Amino acid sequence: MDDLIDRFMEKTKIDEIYEEHIRKGAYLAQDNEAFEDLREDGLRLKPEERNALIMEDPKRGNKWNQPWIMYALVGCCSLGAAVQGWDEVDWPTESSAG
Repeated sequence: MDDLIDRFMEKTKIDEIYEEHIRKGAYLAQDNEAFEDLREDGLRLKPEERNALIMEDPKRGNKWNQPWIMYALVGCCSLGAAVQGWDEVDWPTESSAG
């Protein structure tokens, strides 16, 4: 796994300051319990990272406890999609009405 991460970092030219985050994400993507025990490679989740993962877990967290800006964004995008849908409807005109 480390070899794949190293090749990914080299290929994408991502700055090395993100390497720890990418490694943690890769291990969590493979196994959501990757950080339950102490790891041999020394990677650890910070308390705030662990809490964020607990909040995302449907069994232990609250999926509705999200920042208000996310709900505002979903609402705006929904309104935009509705307006676009109405705009694409082929409305009858006066000249075409019998």
